[in-house]
Amino acid sequence: MVRHLIQRGIRAPDAVAAITVSTTFQTLAQIVFALIGALLLATRARPKPFHNLPMPLLMGAGVLGLMVALFYLLQRRGLFVRLMRLTARLSGHRDWSSLVSRAEAIDQAVQNTHARSNRIAATFLLSLVGWLVGTGEVYWMLGFLGHPVSWADALLVESLGQAIRGAAFAIPGSLGVQEGGYLLLAPLAGLPPDVALALSLAKRAREILWALPGVFYLHYSEQGWRRRLACAALTE
Repeated sequence: MVRHLIQRGIRAPDAVAAITVSTTFQTLAQIVFALIGALLLATRARPKPFHNLPMPLLMGAGVLGLMVALFYLLQRRGLFVRLMRLTARLSGHRDWSSLVSRAEAIDQAVQNTHARSNRIAATFLLSLVGWLVGTGEVYWMLGFLGHPVSWADALLVESLGQAIRGAAFAIPGSLGVQEGGYLLLAPLAGLPPDVALALSLAKRAREILWALPGVFYLHYSEQGWRRRLACAALTE
């Protein structure tokens, strides 16, 4: 997988660098968004089972923040070259020298991207604003479901729900985790379990409809890339 990424990335190292750096600061924005929800939860009355919930949330956000900080440090110290050298050592006697040099080009592009501090700050702020605006989705969906809530309750459910989903990044699509998270958080906003489940399913439907164009585009672009590789191999 690493080799495939490097092979694709060398054709557009700036694009790979932009995706890597933007993902880092988008994740940081999500952590801040989760902290807003945790602080909101800490400042309001809560049902008895949730009295001790803010502390685990803060601890989880702290651990995730350390992971993001480690990822950032690896980027500044040559993430892709390190991955390629590790892959080369594990793969045996195959010659990976050309791909290592290509990885160096991507790492240089990452360094150049980090040097654009103003744009990085804009990426972080826009991501955070996007998370905050996403609260409107919960607010309007619950209104349509016949259980309107305040904006603060919508923010609480969305921020902590996204934090739970983000913690389950190893599970594809966070299947089951998102639904369980909304069922857990429903009492905090005075929602019955069936409404919380309906909210999660409505968000799933939106995600599927939004993702379909990207899936089709990825499929056809991958086919085009493979055809270009085949043509290049024939001409050599």
